Amino acid sequence: MPRTCMIEGPVTTPPLLSPTHSASPVPLAIPEGAIPEHDPYGLIDASHLDERYRPPSPTELATTFRHSFWQTARERARRAMVDADYPLARRFSFQCCGANPLVQIDPVTDEVRIKARCCHDRWCRACGRTKRLRLSKALAEICAARKTLAVVLTPKHNDKPLGEQLTDLLANFAKLRRHPFWQQNVTGGAWVVEVTYNQKHRQWHPHLHVFVHSCWLEQADLSATWLEVTGNSYIVDVSLVENVGRAVRELTKYVGKITHRSWEHEHDLLVHAMRELNGRRLCNTFGSLKGTELQPTSEEVDARHWLCWGSIDQLFRMKDAGDRQALAIHKALVTGHPIDDPDLAWEICTHAHLGILPGDDPPHLLEPAACGA
Repeated sequence: MPRTCMIEGPVTTPPLLSPTHSASPVPLAIPEGAIPEHDPYGLIDASHLDERYRPPSPTELATTFRHSFWQTARERARRAMVDADYPLARRFSFQCCGANPLVQIDPVTDEVRIKARCCHDRWCRACGRTKRLRLSKALAEICAARKTLAVVLTPKHNDKPLGEQLTDLLANFAKLRRHPFWQQNVTGGAWVVEVTYNQKHRQWHPHLHVFVHSCWLEQADLSATWLEVTGNSYIVDVSLVENVGRAVRELTKYVGKITHRSWEHEHDLLVHAMRELNGRRLCNTFGSLKGTELQPTSEEVDARHWLCWGSIDQLFRMKDAGDRQALAIHKALVTGHPIDDPDLAWEICTHAHLGILPGDDPPHLLEPAACGA
């Protein structure tokens, strides 16, 4: 049963723990000296920066907790950012993603989550998972509104750089949306770019995955229209979205993981993609859905008030020591379910609300008889 922690007074953050935030850091002017002279790919050392503007560096545990599932690919991306001439501030933000991870609990539902500082970089798969979840929710609502078709628009292979091909593809898609055939049959929708690479011919191949609101589109008619618009390509695909969950997962995976297996393992291709896709929009809405937010903020997605219990380092240290609060929180994180002991959940919420550090167990808070009640 949902409950509320019945305690009066303002909600505070535990002492010695700064409030977590997911906003991008203040732009930093990191001197070139922060990079080791002997290793241009070395980690950025910003210890000489003013602490007021320096993002916190993640601990080894925090980095493992957030990035262990793509540790090798993350190192490839970090090195590629150097050769792609990304600003030092952006690279440092990418390097520090996952710092200051705090354990939070919802006092109403007893759900638990981890909130950390995020870099929000499109090349970060950890942040990409969050973007994918938000996009999935938005697209699921779009598909549920009315009949939806999944359309794939493919340009002809060519030797142009990736950036030029993407520009041509989006320009042709804009022409298609102005075509009478499209306007008569489609009211609106959302699109996502997927980028692959043909290793045999050494050619980039961006193409569009589109969700459209339409009664139906004959594939032959759409193919002819696409050929008319592009002048050289007729390859399209049209299918009815019957399983919304499966279709949304297929579409959003290109947002959560922008790289593709056909090119993510080659350093030069990764660098080229980082340069060509930098600052380019890779998903959007159109028509009747224009203006629909596909990437709402965390506050828009989850407006609940979460209480801060402690850091992830404290959680694992206390779990190893057998602390019952830490064990219950860890179980909730692993299973994805709320804390199953109502009394223990109330105790955790009480400590979090009053800003008591994990490990402290004041008798007057948990044992009313001890304070004369």
